[in-house]
Amino acid sequence: MWRTVSGWLPRVSRPKPIEDPFDAVRAEIDRVCRGITLRVLPRPPAIPIPGDFGPLARVGIARDPDELESLLGSPAYGLGPQCPVCGNTTEGHQRLRGSLQPEFVSGPSFLMPVWIHPTCLEACPDTGEQRGVPW
Repeated sequence: MWRTVSGWLPRVSRPKPIEDPFDAVRAEIDRVCRGITLRVLPRPPAIPIPGDFGPLARVGIARDPDELESLLGSPAYGLGPQCPVCGNTTEGHQRLRGSLQPEFVSGPSFLMPVWIHPTCLEACPDTGEQRGVPW
């Protein structure tokens, strides 16, 4: 019992927080993405960026860890097979799953799945920043 100005009140237990079943998946995605750094495209992307948020401040790119597919399911990688760095097709060539991260001057940013040529990814300067996660 708690003493208040008007008398005694029964002690009420606090409700338990609701557990989100996706919390464990989020933690695992954070773990597999940790240590992968963001790179930036040296020129405008060679594929269209959806949305109308104004001018781009920069466009980041990073490889997706192999484990991401098993954690999220198989996302539709990109709007097509074109590499966002060079614009050439990745079909029939060595390619990596990746995430393009357009950042707009107005503030919004998001991740979109893409296919990347490994040599194109290596040609993008490394920022040393942690890559984004898909939420």
